Amino acid sequence: MVAEGCGAPFRNDDDKTYFLLTNAGDAYGAWNTLRPYYVTNATGEVHFVQNALFQNRIATTAYDPNDLPPSWGGGLRTRDVYASGTIAVGDGGGVKTSMSYNGATVGGHLIDATTV
Repeated sequence: MVAEGCGAPFRNDDDKTYFLLTNAGDAYGAWNTLRPYYVTNATGEVHFVQNALFQNRIATTAYDPNDLPPSWGGGLRTRDVYASGTIAVGDGGGVKTSMSYNGATVGGHLIDATTV
C-alpha cells in the first residue's frame, strides 16, 4: 500500500506476518525499523509492538463493548483483569488512587465489598 508520503508493505517470514512502514517522503523505498504490529501465522495472535491507541471501546471474548455505563466515552468490557503491576485511576496522567500487585492501595480508598 502506498500513500502520498509513506509506504506500508507486509512481510511474511513463514512464522510471522509483519506490517511495515517506509520512511516519510519515501513511499516506494525500503521499509524502516518500525514494526507496529505482527501476526503469528500459526495462531493468528496479533502482537502490538508499539503503543496502541483505540478511539472507542474494547471488549474481550463474547462481551458487548457497548455494555458499559451510558456516560462512559470509552472503556474495557471484560470478565476479569489480572495485573502483575499496578492498576490506577486518575486524570491527565495523574493518579488519584491505585492498587499494587500485593493489594496495597495508595491515594484514596476502595469500597469494601462486604459493605456494598
